[in-house]
Amino acid sequence: MRSGTVRGDAPELRRVDKQPRIRYNTYMNDTNQPALDSINHELGRIFGEEIAKARKIHPSYVRLWDHLKTIGMGGGKRLRPRLLLQVAGVLDERAVRVAVAHELLHIATLIHDDIIDSDDIRHGKKNLVGLYKDIYLEAEGRADIPHFARSAALVAGDLLLSYAHRLIAASGFDAELTATLQGLLYRSVFEVIGGQLMDTEAPFMNDYYDPLTVYKYKTASYSFVGPILSGAVIAGLGPETTAALEAYANALGIAFQLRDDDLGVFGDSALTGKSTSQDLREGKKTKLIELFKEQANETEQAAFMASFGLHAASDDAVQAMRELIVASGTRAAHDALIDDYLRKALGAIHSIDKPLQDWLISFAHQNADRKL
Repeated sequence: MRSGTVRGDAPELRRVDKQPRIRYNTYMNDTNQPALDSINHELGRIFGEEIAKARKIHPSYVRLWDHLKTIGMGGGKRLRPRLLLQVAGVLDERAVRVAVAHELLHIATLIHDDIIDSDDIRHGKKNLVGLYKDIYLEAEGRADIPHFARSAALVAGDLLLSYAHRLIAASGFDAELTATLQGLLYRSVFEVIGGQLMDTEAPFMNDYYDPLTVYKYKTASYSFVGPILSGAVIAGLGPETTAALEAYANALGIAFQLRDDDLGVFGDSALTGKSTSQDLREGKKTKLIELFKEQANETEQAAFMASFGLHAASDDAVQAMRELIVASGTRAAHDALIDDYLRKALGAIHSIDKPLQDWLISFAHQNADRKL
């Protein structure tokens, strides 16, 4: 990492030499193992301490934290904390705590998102709701097991959100910088919930919800803008550089979600761990579908809408919808839109100093062009 300017003396980062390394599910070329190890070490510390405290309350609470540890330590891209640390330009305990706070926000958001989407599986494995459905099968006299499983997942997500704020408060930065970082984390929470609400309402409310606006707030806000701005604050970057980084983050976040929508229909489930039929069967109002309605002729639209949004749509019907998206030119138009937002992201950082600029360019391509 490049050197950065941080207010106060940065303590040397403690490392655990014999710490086992995670095999990360990552498409990033710069694995930056010291950063990954530091993130993992901090997460392990948090889960270890909270499990110990939970033992004083009840075994069921230990079980909840054990499941959170399994989910939290199960690898993943670690996109958000790595992005924050790269922009911050330092790898000390304080910056790592702030970075991990953004990872906890991400995990909490996934847990809550699965509840909203009524999903029991994530990346090919049972998520928290799925795990608790199995646990509660042992209960007697309870008919509504799914409700209680969702309830357990809900409070677990709340726990991680709360701890994320606590982690920044205890980061060790001076009071002014800590308050700024807390404000940025809350901004991420505020905006992602706004985006999530729009995304949840879009399929059944009469109001129009622009998919790109949803993507800006549901995805870009907490996955790119929050980590990048937090890193910029830690690094002491000036207002012009910070504004350029925010423009980059917003454009890249939208490109990232557009690519996610494409993978949700045309991706390889073995790589993504996600269904490639769910969005079509649920009638999800993505930008891809909006473009289809603009590109397709009446015959294509009629054939598509006969199956779109039908939970019982056959595999053949889903495949037919995919073929209509391609034949109408929609997928090509969608790819062009991804490229447009990628260009916007890269254009925003033309004046950023190297080597950070080079890293951000590579990062942008890896996220916009990814296969998982």
